[in-house]
Amino acid sequence: MPRPHLSWRPQDWYDADPRTDEARDPVWYAPSLIALIKNSDPGHDVGGQGFSHIPLDEPGVAIEVARSEIAESARLLRTNGHAGVSYVFPRNSIRYQEVLAEHQFTCYRGIERRWYRHSHRIVKKGGHLLDQVLATSPPVGHAERHGALVEVPSSMLFLSREGIRRYLPLRARVDRARKGIARAIATGGIFHLWLHAEDLVPGAGLMLEALDSVLLHVRHLADRGDIVVRTMAEVAREA
Repeated sequence: MPRPHLSWRPQDWYDADPRTDEARDPVWYAPSLIALIKNSDPGHDVGGQGFSHIPLDEPGVAIEVARSEIAESARLLRTNGHAGVSYVFPRNSIRYQEVLAEHQFTCYRGIERRWYRHSHRIVKKGGHLLDQVLATSPPVGHAERHGALVEVPSSMLFLSREGIRRYLPLRARVDRARKGIARAIATGGIFHLWLHAEDLVPGAGLMLEALDSVLLHVRHLADRGDIVVRTMAEVAREA
């Protein structure tokens, strides 16, 4: 794989990879987890996030690196029986979208349209924290077609309890999600909740309990006919 040239990571991009397998390093490799997701009920959309999670908008990331990242991600997905049509850019660093279409991806997750999105880095951090503390309603949106690709709007990261974030009440996370869902119902928009698997590790019991309460709320509203639950791939097909 071609390497990026990043000022903040002068060592080789792959130097931390133990080059083993799931039995020896289950934190690094998890084909069994992917199999559980694929075979679970209801069905899920197993998508790509690049081969090695390189943020593509960095100055030291050439298009050759992006092509390799996206191509290898697509190849591995389809070799293992997944449709491989949905994509999430690492760190929400959206760039080289045209390469996605070259490898039959049909949609990608957009960036949350927050009020401080284009502000200075310090304002962004402060705004993000303020939104969490006040449990403000996250944004909702609509899928947007850009040629062969569909941008699926993003709404809210289900924040981890790592570091200072552990002082944020779990109720605030739940309240924000419920507000976003209510806003989507009121406007006919899409509420898109997302997280990283490792976000559930610090305080796992509490985090899973909070996430369960959100999902149970979603299930109740779906059973009542107030909302429709869709994967990214399904959203793209209907756009």
